[in-house]
Amino acid sequence: MQSQRDKKHIAANIVIWVLTALWLIVIFLFSSYPDYESDEQTLFVIDVLNTIFGLDLSSGELLSSFGFLQSIDFVIRKSAHFIEYFILGVLSFISLRDLRYLFKKQRMAQAVIAASFCALYAVSDEIHQLFVEGRYGCLRDVLIDTSGSVLAVMICLFTIWTAKKCRRKTH
Repeated sequence: MQSQRDKKHIAANIVIWVLTALWLIVIFLFSSYPDYESDEQTLFVIDVLNTIFGLDLSSGELLSSFGFLQSIDFVIRKSAHFIEYFILGVLSFISLRDLRYLFKKQRMAQAVIAASFCALYAVSDEIHQLFVEGRYGCLRDVLIDTSGSVLAVMICLFTIWTAKKCRRKTH
């Protein structure tokens, strides 16, 4: 008979796997938007930044500086890539936590598999964009996506390492 703890562990695993799958779908859907819808999302983010920070990034002098607007657009879009895959890196790492039953060096295997999965998904995402109106696949985006997930995995590893050190000191 399963203990209450085992049932909670199984339920937690199901939840994290569902969240990971949902996040993969979110990334896929964002990549499915044609270029003009993607532009609208970027303008929405600029409006939000204007509101939060009291800026006016879309008027007057700034609009006349086309290079500046292109820079803002570039930073917002690439930050979105990085953040999407940072979140995927965390979710993937957590989803794979039960690898400890398969590998002696479980944390490193968990980290490598999570980061590799995210990198492969980034490649497939860019290939997917080749078939979307006005979009294109880009190696630079794969590198940005992968760096977001690798940073997330490294932070997860560091957090676990720090927590273990703290527990050892208190015991």
